[in-house]
Amino acid sequence: MEWQERFNESIEYIESYIEKHPDENMSNNSVTEGAARIAGNSCYDYQRMFSNIVGVPPGEYIRCRRLTLAAMELQGGILRVTDVALKYGYESLEAFSRAFKLLHGVSPSGVNGIKIQPYPRISVQWRVKEEANYDCLIMEKEAFEMFGVSGLICKGVEGAFSDVPSFWTACAEDGTLDHLNELLGRPRNACLHAAVYGNTQDSFRYMICMHAPELKDIPDENLLSVPAGTWAIFKVQSDDVMPVWRYIYGQWFPDSGYEHAPGPGFEMYYGYASHGCALAEIWVPICRKQ
Repeated sequence: MEWQERFNESIEYIESYIEKHPDENMSNNSVTEGAARIAGNSCYDYQRMFSNIVGVPPGEYIRCRRLTLAAMELQGGILRVTDVALKYGYESLEAFSRAFKLLHGVSPSGVNGIKIQPYPRISVQWRVKEEANYDCLIMEKEAFEMFGVSGLICKGVEGAFSDVPSFWTACAEDGTLDHLNELLGRPRNACLHAAVYGNTQDSFRYMICMHAPELKDIPDENLLSVPAGTWAIFKVQSDDVMPVWRYIYGQWFPDSGYEHAPGPGFEMYYGYASHGCALAEIWVPICRKQ
């Protein structure tokens, strides 16, 4: 399929970049931006798609692939550990040894004579299993507003893996979540929703929210105005939404005739936090492919 070919071409680009520039600091978005262009996505959408399909963010994939190439060179016995560390962009032998052992379970100096498990090169050559078929409802929605508290999440989607859970924890510990539910007249431990919007090259906004109540004076900074549009709504029978995101990007989008439209996306959680959410929905803004 065309989507699969483009995604694999983006992986080829990443792998080629690593081989040509092994010592370059790839913590910035330069490599991901190039891969995103090849895949036909924005940088943010590509990072999210990559993370949902592969299971790790692009930066983590790059780091592990570089360390795998480093291990192969060390097992060749030609270069010294210090030379390999410098070649792959580590400023100190200590930092290289720590990262190497964390991935491979052995120090760089002890890699000869043992079999290590390389971090595999990714190639998308599968379809999501047929049983992974989630109900999807296509709906036109009028404009609406969400009310909540938001934070700026930096480093693209990679920051989300640590910053988003930390944001939820902080809001729970300082009483923000309870306060939001009280303002809405809901039980203190009722589940709230989450919105992702305002994407830029370096950051996005993440809001813990609920549908804005009418006839309440709410500060503008606590409101998210969502324009009218078309939504793909996927139902999840738990709060484990990651498999559904993989399905959306790995199977649904390539086969649906739709593409991701500008605008916020939502994870709508229902139930009580203390019991675990019994139901969730993923709302994705969509438009017909041109």
